[in-house]
Formats: sequence, C-alpha cells, structure tokens
Amino acid sequence: MQPLIMITNGGDHPSDKWAEVTAKNIADLVQVDDDKPEDSDADRARKAAARRAKSRFELDLADALSLHHARNQTFEYGKLAAEGDARIAGPFSTYDKKAEIVAQVAAISDAFADHFAKPEVQTVVGDILDKHFAHVKKNARSWHADKNPKGENARVLIAAKASA
Repeated sequence: MQPLIMITNGGDHPSDKWAEVTAKNIADLVQVDDDKPEDSDADRARKAAARRAKSRFELDLADALSLHHARNQTFEYGKLAAEGDARIAGPFSTYDKKAEIVAQVAAISDAFADHFAKPEVQTVVGDILDKHFAHVKKNARSWHADKNPKGENARVLIAAKASA
C-alpha cells in the first residue's frame, strides 16, 4: 500500500474524503497483475475486467464508508463539545459498527467476495478501519485543541505537534 496524504485548508477533513482514503487502502488489498507480453488475449481481458471491477469496488466502498465516517466524526465532535479539554487526552474507542462494515466489504463486489470473506483478509480490513477511525478522532481532537488552546490537554497536544 502506498501512503496517502490528506491536505486540509483550515478545517477538518470531510467524511467523504476519509471514506475515499479508507476505501483506497482496502481496495489495495486486491492485487491485479500487470499485463505481460506473453499474456493471451483472454488473460489480458480477464485482467482488464478485474481492474475495472476493482475501480468500481473502490467507489462503491467509499460510498458505503462515507456514512460511517460521518457518524464517527459526529460522535467525536459531540464528545468534544460535551467534555471539552478532557476529551483530548481520553482513550480512543473502537468504532461500534466495525464488524458490520467488515461483512459489508465482502458483499460489495461479487468479483472479490471470496477474497474479502477470508478471515485473514477480514482481520486486515478491521485493522485498517480501526486505524482510520482512530485517526479521524485524533484529527478532530487536534482541531479542537487548535481552536481551544487554553486547556491543559490542548497545550500538551499543541506542544507535541510542534516538536514532531
């Protein structure tokens, strides 16, 4: 997987952007071999169909994940509004719909259903989701600290970001 960098211009990343990045990371678990000179026409057609299916899968997955990322962000914003500075240093909870999403990933594309039904692949998908949903919360807390820099936890977070 190639690392992806999200750039922001003065605000938090919208949920659809988070969904696109998460979908890309999950779709990258599907590898389609490049065409080779010795490939038959049938091999080239099969690979082309797989690449198109992967692109459609990624788009459909991003659409499905957008609602989950929006829900995750709304949850974190609500907690920050209610708890303020204390939330910045609080633990990151796991996303309560992770199992539902992992199952949904396998159902999105018939072409890759068998691949995403494998337990080891589902574990990797779950790890990607955990990482991305925690990062969404971390990002929201960072923006909250920047907007409310007087709290003790906000000052610690801002100082840690400055020294990184």
